[in-house]
Amino acid sequence: MLADPTSPTSIVPPSGMALYIHVPFCKTKCPYCDFNTYQGIERMMDPYMGAVTQEITQWGRVLEGASINSVFFGGGTPSYLNEGSIDRILIDPEDAEANPKAVTAIEEAQLVVIGPGSLYTSILPNLLVSGIVHGIRMSTAPKIYVCNV
Repeated sequence: MLADPTSPTSIVPPSGMALYIHVPFCKTKCPYCDFNTYQGIERMMDPYMGAVTQEITQWGRVLEGASINSVFFGGGTPSYLNEGSIDRILIDPEDAEANPKAVTAIEEAQLVVIGPGSLYTSILPNLLVSGIVHGIRMSTAPKIYVCNV
């Protein structure tokens, strides 16, 4: 049976979705940057991240918990966010556990490559999910960390 084309879930591919989260905060605005970013509005960080979290929660309900395969933080300087801001978005519930199939895939991989991506917004959030670090440690494959410089 075909999905109802008027249903919001009809936009979700079977393979899952990617999520982009725009971070408009920078300590200084670079003269070459064309992103929608601002400096000097640090007081807005927590309310902004709260609004992002609420929006993600609402879309999760509308899209009936669609699978998110990757999350990209971009725009300004995601590592400039207040401590815990990324955790607040990515780890819900706080005791989230890794998909057992993902852990098995890591354990059985021939090569484990971590990165590239921002250490604070792309790599560490994945390592905070219970089971991922264990899977990496159990894997006998070579491990490579690709660092953005």
